[in-house]
Amino acid sequence: RLPVGQARDGLRKTVGDCRTAAMRSSQGLFTLLVPAADKMYEARTRLDRRIAALRCIEAIRLFAAIHDGKLPASLSDIKEVPLPVDPATGRSFEYNVVGNRATLRGASTLEGSPVLPNNPLQYELTFKQ
Repeated sequence: RLPVGQARDGLRKTVGDCRTAAMRSSQGLFTLLVPAADKMYEARTRLDRRIAALRCIEAIRLFAAIHDGKLPASLSDIKEVPLPVDPATGRSFEYNVVGNRATLRGASTLEGSPVLPNNPLQYELTFKQ
């Protein structure tokens, strides 16, 4: 039940241990289910990550509505509502502003390892001035 950023090492070890046990076992069904365990965890993380990113986008929109259309310079400027962290990394989403455009993205790597490599996360917001 830990966020994937905290559970990653333990999950890899557990899946590896299960695969080793499955190879020694004559339980065919167990062997078939082991690869699915980490995929199920990844699927939950993808959904949680998308919801967290959408919450950040709504917080950015709220900030702009309250501050006459001005975008926050950083996510830490948003005090109106609590912001979630990226569930895949346990850290804040990456955010930058250029003019009237803001980009919110999830980190692609964490400590040198890819984070959900088949599912990059990036949203671009454009606000009228």
